[in-house]
Amino acid sequence: MIIMQCSCGCVNFRNTGIGSLPVWECENCERVYTDNIDDPVNQPNHYTYGEIETIDYIRDKLTPEQFEGYCIGNVLKYISRYRHKGGKVDLEKGKNYLGLAIEAMEG
Repeated sequence: MIIMQCSCGCVNFRNTGIGSLPVWECENCERVYTDNIDDPVNQPNHYTYGEIETIDYIRDKLTPEQFEGYCIGNVLKYISRYRHKGGKVDLEKGKNYLGLAIEAMEG
């Protein structure tokens, strides 16, 4: 089963599973999905293959200031193209990167 959106309309999920047993919980209504989902905003399948998620690897290799800049660059990319490419999903991705930039700024 591939879910891009929860039945409540939310596209933000957190993985509360352990190891190779994914348990996806909607951040809005807390509904639980036990099958693999493709969350194109927070955890796209093509970036979560393996032991470490790509964004975590990037964060680990950059200084906090560099990571903040990386995130702001992605915010600009996604909000600049949303009407021409990904629509709401691109706005959600921009929002996600903005949150990561704020977290990096706050330490």
